[in-house]
Amino acid sequence: MARIRIAAYLPFVSVIIHANGRKLPLQRVLLDTGAARTSFRVGDLIVSPHLGSVNYGFQMNGILGLDFLLQTGAVIDFKALELRKG
Repeated sequence: MARIRIAAYLPFVSVIIHANGRKLPLQRVLLDTGAARTSFRVGDLIVSPHLGSVNYGFQMNGILGLDFLLQTGAVIDFKALELRKG
């Protein structure tokens, strides 16, 4: 379960990326059902070129897009402000 935080009327979550036996926590990841692809920024490394090519007007470290949300069967509960695995 991830807690949803609303900032500037947009939903953000914190995530932990697991790769090569390491865990990397990321804050300010936009929960975006309108984005087809998931993207992350880790320092200067951009995992998807989509994130670096668009200026959203605010700082964020990633986008949880529809591809990830569908694959995990995510449940977005705005009443409880939670993102859960389905």
